[in-house]
Amino acid sequence: MSYTDIGEGYQYHLPTEEDQTWVEECLADNSYWTADIIYNASTPDETSDNFKISRIFSYSETNQKLGIILHQVIKPMSSLVNYGIVVHPSLRNKGVGHEFTKQLLRWDRDINKWSVNNYYFLFENSWDTTFLGDNWTTVTNPPLICCSIKLSEVTL
Repeated sequence: MSYTDIGEGYQYHLPTEEDQTWVEECLADNSYWTADIIYNASTPDETSDNFKISRIFSYSETNQKLGIILHQVIKPMSSLVNYGIVVHPSLRNKGVGHEFTKQLLRWDRDINKWSVNNYYFLFENSWDTTFLGDNWTTVTNPPLICCSIKLSEVTL
């Protein structure tokens, strides 16, 4: 399995068959995503102009899997759409998702792997997004909220 270190003790890898049981546990009570959605985005064609990519994030020291994040890269719009994250049920309500998301935003901004300028974040109304700060612009209203920001303006 190939991991990408994003700093601050976190890493990610693309889902593999070895992750199947864990992914199903993670998504057991999720009404938006299925394992098929995650696995359809587990082998992205990053040379394409438009692709989805799913990533499993974990602690880099222990490789303990924490959750799944799903993105879509839209190169003609120079945009990265984050469809949200799902934290494993045993780790929910402990701040794991927020901390990983903050570090991933920093890494995406600094590395800018896909040369995007705009970052969109789609999340449920109930999710605490105060850590995102004031630079984000709300695009849509509840129950799903979409915020956007220029990647260069991410200040976490």
